[in-house]
Amino acid sequence: QASSSGIVVSAQRAMQDIVTMQCVSIRSQDLAKLPVHVWRKKKGGAKEIAAGHPLERILRRPNKWQTWIEFCEQMQVAYLLKSNAYAPIVRDGRAKPTSLIPLALEQPVCLYAAGDGDLYYEIARTTEWERALLKDFPARIPAADVVHLRWLTFDGLGGLSRLGLMKNAIGLNLALEEHSSKLFANGARPGGTLETDQKLSDTAFARIRSQWQERYGGSDNAGKTALLEEGLKFHVGQMTSVESETVEARRAQIATGFDVPMHRLGIIPDGGGAAIIQAHQMYLNNTLSSDAERWEAKLNAMFDLDGESEFVEFDLDRFNRADIQTRLTAYGTAITRSIYTVNEARRAEGLA
Repeated sequence: QASSSGIVVSAQRAMQDIVTMQCVSIRSQDLAKLPVHVWRKKKGGAKEIAAGHPLERILRRPNKWQTWIEFCEQMQVAYLLKSNAYAPIVRDGRAKPTSLIPLALEQPVCLYAAGDGDLYYEIARTTEWERALLKDFPARIPAADVVHLRWLTFDGLGGLSRLGLMKNAIGLNLALEEHSSKLFANGARPGGTLETDQKLSDTAFARIRSQWQERYGGSDNAGKTALLEEGLKFHVGQMTSVESETVEARRAQIATGFDVPMHRLGIIPDGGGAAIIQAHQMYLNNTLSSDAERWEAKLNAMFDLDGESEFVEFDLDRFNRADIQTRLTAYGTAITRSIYTVNEARRAEGLA
């Protein structure tokens, strides 16, 4: 999609912006590396991993060529950029789910509604790889066989493209980076204004304006040496403090759009350590937990889990692990107060 800066912002182009790339990769990796299991409740409220459940095996190995981390990352990238991520469910002859096939980010998908209100997905199969993966699926795949993660939506069917909503902010960031690159490639000479004491004829004015726009306008021509005539003089421009702050604010705007705190991008906020701790906890409580709950709810619904006696759950506590001394002190308190047994505390540390 074309942005107001003139840059066409596709998913591939957007990932060339370092802030966008970092935000997408951070949120994708953070969720993908969390332990996730199908759990079954036991009497007394305890829970155990449902080792024999088909989905539990899929969470270990979604398909023949991907690990769970690779699969989850790919789905998250599509979800974060396009706000829609799709994965058809492969089933065996007894309709038992065996694997998930993540669709490529730019693979066209159309939704159709039957007369009874049932939804179907029509997925483009333009490459040999796509045709091979989807060869056992009908032209229109029932919604019951497609895991569809969607973000905010107006119609309940497709998520609003985050990339489309943020195209101007990302496009401006890309334009600024491209401008700076061209500027330094041509000797780091900044722009400015043309001035003269002479009165230019209409013909000369039109010719100079046309030549200037064609030869020296836009980020592609930044920093090029101009050949002046008609007594024109070039006066070098300076970037004002307001413009400089706008460049810095652009990073924060994109990070806000992806709901990623600035310290995750290597930018330390005012307030130092205390501010970082607070921002990180908000990121875990709001951003990451929202991603996990969206996945959990979708997988529960698609694989017939009731969400109570059997359910999918990401281990968000993995990001809350304190240093070893603090953990041991907490375990000691929990064991003393009969919250944990010794064995439960040992298992939490990965011990026998």
